[in-house]
Amino acid sequence: MSPVALHRNEMPHDIPMELKRRIADKISNVAFNIYPEPFAQSLVVELALWYGCRPEQLMVAPGSSAFIRLLFTHYAIKPQGYIVIARPSFQYYEEYCQAFGIAYSTWELDEHLEFDENQLGKLPEQSMVMFASPNNPTGQSIPLPMLKRLLRRCPQTLFVVDEAYAEFAGNSTLKLINNFSNLIVLRTLSKALSAAGIRCGALIANERTVSELTRLQTPFQVSSLTSQIVKQMLAYDRDVSWVKQQIQKVIKERQLIYETCQALLPPTWYLFQSEANFLLLKCPDHATAKRLVHTCNDHDIAIADLSNLPRLAGCVRITVGLREHNHQFISALTKCLDPTLPDVAFPLPSN
Repeated sequence: MSPVALHRNEMPHDIPMELKRRIADKISNVAFNIYPEPFAQSLVVELALWYGCRPEQLMVAPGSSAFIRLLFTHYAIKPQGYIVIARPSFQYYEEYCQAFGIAYSTWELDEHLEFDENQLGKLPEQSMVMFASPNNPTGQSIPLPMLKRLLRRCPQTLFVVDEAYAEFAGNSTLKLINNFSNLIVLRTLSKALSAAGIRCGALIANERTVSELTRLQTPFQVSSLTSQIVKQMLAYDRDVSWVKQQIQKVIKERQLIYETCQALLPPTWYLFQSEANFLLLKCPDHATAKRLVHTCNDHDIAIADLSNLPRLAGCVRITVGLREHNHQFISALTKCLDPTLPDVAFPLPSN
């Protein structure tokens, strides 16, 4: 039996069964022999309503990672700009650039792994800065006043904010889209909407940027099945508000894990406060991080070992799971701290 996956930042809850039945009924009428709607325009309208923007400000793709690849490839051919990636942040940014030989520099976070605008140097025109907020793996967001200052300071630089986890933070940079032409926001249905298997993401920016990037896309990226499924998910939420309920469950579990760990951990360990659906834990050293990963495996839990990544020595990341799985992690952490300690009392699983 495979260990419980607390290393991929997936939602612990699947979509409701009633919603699955509605989806099954609708997709039975989808014609498989016909190409999907070009650029998924009817889905664009629905997602624009969901995110509170105009349809002309939004485009869709099979996951926000498709936009990450598009943007890196597009800006790699700019003759004078730089590509800048926050570090540490979502490791796929650097991995993609390295795989395709795309030159980039890094925007180093401060000693507390928080965003520091003073660490971002002067940039030439047509540069692009990419980062996640809430950041993966720290779980911390860029302060909106800081982002506004950067957007004003570098009006010819494009700032791409990957908001895969924004729903767990209760705040978003989307409110700035109408005021700054050099801002792009990426959103995904993989996290808060429990739709990682559906592959659907959105890019939101001013109309000119969306028009320019749409010309670089092929028209049939989003399948008819994906489009119909997402429409049903959004319609169902208007009836039931199930997404907000899912998010609140995760936030409650996240706080419970944080408070329990704070009571357990000695001063040589550090647990970052998080606005996402995961927590970053810094162990005293690399060996301790490895031991915690192995202890979790012994408790049938898989957590993310980040200790070999830049700026993350001794760090592991834990996805917020179901109550019983979070308890398994706390039990593993307790045994890693001291094998003689008794198991920590943890509230019973919620319904």
